[in-house]
Amino acid sequence: MNGNGNGHSSPPTPPKPPKPPFDKEPITLGEPEMKPLDERDRPTEQLINDFDIKTPKQAGFLRYKGAISYREWRRVKDEVSKREILNGVEMVSP
Repeated sequence: MNGNGNGHSSPPTPPKPPKPPFDKEPITLGEPEMKPLDERDRPTEQLINDFDIKTPKQAGFLRYKGAISYREWRRVKDEVSKREILNGVEMVSP
């Protein structure tokens, strides 16, 4: 009987796993290695001329290869995209 008067017995509780000994060092995860911040910040025009960048796709490839920083890539991509748009507008204009 389990004490509530209905005549059913409660299931036995399983044994608890043993506690780890205190003499061992706890397992800790180390801090993740972080890349240092890429501080390159060359002028946009210099990058476009030095690497002969004509399209945003070229700028993305240079970023992928690590030739230009993220900050440089964003500025170059925006500038080249703007030039493509302006050149397209000039070609359509009468």
